[in-house]
Amino acid sequence: MRKIDINECHTILLDIAKEFHRICIENNIPYYMLGGTMLGAVRHKGFIPWDDDMDFGIPREHYIRFKEVCKTELKEPYRFIHEDNSNYAVTGVGKIMDCRTELRETFSVDSDEKLGLYIDIFPLDETDDNIGRFSFNAMMRATFKLQKLFVVNPNDRKGAIKWIAKIVKAIVPLKKTTLIKYINRKCLKRDASINKNMIFNIYGAWGFKELIPKEVFSSPVLYQFEDTELYGVANYDEYLKALYSNYMQLPPEDKRHTHTSDIYIH
Repeated sequence: MRKIDINECHTILLDIAKEFHRICIENNIPYYMLGGTMLGAVRHKGFIPWDDDMDFGIPREHYIRFKEVCKTELKEPYRFIHEDNSNYAVTGVGKIMDCRTELRETFSVDSDEKLGLYIDIFPLDETDDNIGRFSFNAMMRATFKLQKLFVVNPNDRKGAIKWIAKIVKAIVPLKKTTLIKYINRKCLKRDASINKNMIFNIYGAWGFKELIPKEVFSSPVLYQFEDTELYGVANYDEYLKALYSNYMQLPPEDKRHTHTSDIYIH
């Protein structure tokens, strides 16, 4: 194996994204660039220079179909891993990874399973705008945070949370997928009578900032991304302001974080 730099990382990620785009187009599955990937498309017409991952979202009903389609249509050297077929992808977020690569995440799941360079695929849920303490949205988000406490390697954490995670894992006998499968079931059975005026990325890094009005997403729109085009949210300005405020301003160098340490390719 040899170590790769950020430029080769970007090339591999973009190839995975193109394969993801192909499958979605051929199977009429809508998707959106999310987070830093959407920001990169707007601010850089491609990757944020120091970014080493890509994030996409699929409405949950289509996400379920995407999981099935990948079983037969995802081409080598790629594999789609998720909570039903992996001991690593157990935080509710699917990953299309390049099986020729290996990496170590800054915050890794407590698993011996090898992980390759990947793009994240988040299921997106329609919901209301209630974020009160005992609301559906708050309960689902709290359950997800508890799930992460169980599955992220405690040795990757710092301070008191490291020891809290170790104690919780030692005394609470839960399987890795119990809480995520609970969230999945509850989201699929969401009361049809509520006003589903919002899109929520429950598993996102930004918490309730990722509870976004449905009209902001609307129908996916194509944006230039490096040498190709990928789909993103319709109202990118409102979406990016919700997550980053002044999103066109570059962060200071000490805030330009990556998600992985070393990345290798066979």
